[in-house]
Amino acid sequence: MDHKDYDIWNTIKDKEIAPNGKYVKYALEKGEKDKTLKVKDIDGNLIFSHARVKESHFTYDSKYVLFTVNAWKDSILELKRKKDKLPKDTLVIYNIKKDEFVKIPNVKSFSIPEKWAGKVAYYLEELKKESKDKKETDEPKKKKKKVKKVGKDNGYHLVLRDLTSQKQDTFKFVSDYGFAKKGTKLVYATTGIDKQASTGVYVVDVSKDKSTQVYQSKKAKYYQLE
Repeated sequence: MDHKDYDIWNTIKDKEIAPNGKYVKYALEKGEKDKTLKVKDIDGNLIFSHARVKESHFTYDSKYVLFTVNAWKDSILELKRKKDKLPKDTLVIYNIKKDEFVKIPNVKSFSIPEKWAGKVAYYLEELKKESKDKKETDEPKKKKKKVKKVGKDNGYHLVLRDLTSQKQDTFKFVSDYGFAKKGTKLVYATTGIDKQASTGVYVVDVSKDKSTQVYQSKKAKYYQLE
């Protein structure tokens, strides 16, 4: 077996059985090409398939499969070679029973509860505005007010979405977050809406749609919240 054989060899990755035992999912990867997600029932019947999948998970109630999708690997390699902008990931929420899916673009990463279901939280990527052509003018330039930017230092905008109603809330400049393992709660740390606002840790009771600040500090950083 040589390198050429690996290019046609299918490798099974990311295997997972749904919590209710009725479905199984896995990803097929051929050589160094893109992974294709396969979702099947216990009889081996194909329910759903999607190419270019990076990460995938069943929800705890086995009603949904959530996964991220990007462009073809070959096209990404070409963009890297040309030093062009790389495409952002898209989060796909697939409803197994209804055979329907929702696509959410520009997602950095996502998380779902381990021992309960109904919610997904995801970071949104920083979207840089396209620069407009400067128009010549005799008017004096006004000083632009510094705007707090999304990024590694300040945190990203976090969206908490209900999978059934599709209602969602956005929390600004979140540096870390995590779902409680069993209780229906989300904890997150924020660096504040603007530079004057204090950092803090908040707990969201998702069953009551209520957010409570549990800690406040101007310079503290928070890691591994759960």
